[in-house]
Amino acid sequence: MTTHLLQQEFGDVLAHIEFFGPYEEEDLDVIVWLHEEPTDMDDRYLRVFRGLRKENLDVPMAFKTAVEKEGV
Repeated sequence: MTTHLLQQEFGDVLAHIEFFGPYEEEDLDVIVWLHEEPTDMDDRYLRVFRGLRKENLDVPMAFKTAVEKEGV
């Protein structure tokens, strides 16, 4: 579900998805690597968040750009 929603909303800029967890009350944690941050980032994230909440999933996400990953 999480992968599907992220691909649907961020597919044009999606570089990689890393999953961790689950931890405590969270279903899992996600780091979403993007090639670049889209101008409508907030709207896209909100649609993913709402889709997950609709399924009763608690999935904290961090969004980073692939440039950060290359520099590490």
